[in-house]
Amino acid sequence: MKKFAKLLVLALVVTALAAIFAIPSSAAEGPVVFVATAGTGEGKTPDAPIGNAEGYAPDDKTKYKDNALLRALNSIRETGGTVVIVGPTIVDNADARTGTPNATPSEFQYSTPSVARDQRPTITITSVYGGVDYRKAENGGAKLVFDHAACPVANIRMKHPAVWKDLNIEYKYDRSYTSAYNKDGIMSPFYILCDYQTAVFDTGIECTSVEVITDENGQKQEIAGEYYPGIVGGSRTSDQDLDTNVTIKSGRWSFAIAGSHGHSTTYHATVGGNANLTIEGGKIDQVWGTGAPHRAFSNVKGNVNINVTGGEIGDFVLTNGEVYTGPGINVTITDPAKLTGIIHHSPIEGEILPEVTATVNGQPYKAPTPEETTAPEGTDAPVTQAPATTQAPATTKAPATTAAPDATDDAKEEGGNTTLIIIIVVAAVVIIGAVVVTLIIVKKKKK
Repeated sequence: MKKFAKLLVLALVVTALAAIFAIPSSAAEGPVVFVATAGTGEGKTPDAPIGNAEGYAPDDKTKYKDNALLRALNSIRETGGTVVIVGPTIVDNADARTGTPNATPSEFQYSTPSVARDQRPTITITSVYGGVDYRKAENGGAKLVFDHAACPVANIRMKHPAVWKDLNIEYKYDRSYTSAYNKDGIMSPFYILCDYQTAVFDTGIECTSVEVITDENGQKQEIAGEYYPGIVGGSRTSDQDLDTNVTIKSGRWSFAIAGSHGHSTTYHATVGGNANLTIEGGKIDQVWGTGAPHRAFSNVKGNVNINVTGGEIGDFVLTNGEVYTGPGINVTITDPAKLTGIIHHSPIEGEILPEVTATVNGQPYKAPTPEETTAPEGTDAPVTQAPATTQAPATTKAPATTAAPDATDDAKEEGGNTTLIIIIVVAAVVIIGAVVVTLIIVKKKKK
């Protein structure tokens, strides 16, 4: 009996210690910040999200001029953590980087973390947290809105490993609205720039497209659109001897690029390592290997590895012209992935060059002959057939890049799942209590 009691006490002590030491590990996931454009809070609770509405206290009157998402990302850039979209959140350029409401920064980006690139913590962006789905109308109708008219920039640039999941994304555009990234009749969809950081577009992402048109009376109205955001694994202007690593599990996208996406002979980026793209779900109009086919500036020095195991894909454009200098391009497609277009090596229509290995369900891909394809003009818009061979566009002056803003509103609170921590603490207290009772009983029996 005494031996059993000792073993019981030892087991309870070990269990209690395990529960106690589990608390820091759940808090170590980083802080949580809640965001909605209409918010006027500090983002510590869903009821007081960070926003840019004119409802802040007088001493905080400048906050409503700052973009809500920018403030949220800045607040956790050193610690990592979770950004929870709890209401409609517009990615606008109200002080996106320059402090000027009508400014047009070249990129929507937050401040660079102080730690080295390979040591940066992960940021998760979602609308489902703590058992609540904020996408539901009764919970706030949360969505992330990319509006070219509100923020006519090329992209949102991430500087951390990122996980996007359980999120509604709305892309809104106006063909008549021109900017440095939407002109000369070429639509350039807004894209998420992963910047050589590991990026996972996880399950639960739903993308919608809204086109704004002006009728004969000058009134604007919104109709269902045909363009969606894009995803870029590398950079827009920065050469790095690094790999890109992007995984797509859901969402609707105009394009996904394994490499980088330059827009002139001056502003482009070369991936010094391998460009890796994994597609497990979602729907993508075009998958590009080294970059946009109509802007043949960005290169990949390593392998281009594209593995598709699910989802629906239109066309593959494996190189953006003849600039690829790497050892090989590997494309693997297996069921239940659906290929609705063709795989081709720009600018040669329908031809797979020797350095390309493409297989569909284990069999070598047989490209259609040029007679079997029709080549539309090369544009940023999604295409469904092979693009025509085109000359690289003339070099144009890129918008000036402005400095990133200073860090503001750093999150001080400990993150993690508060409810889980409370449960663990209560369990630990109960277990320790049981240990004390057991010791008393054993002591009495000894007497």
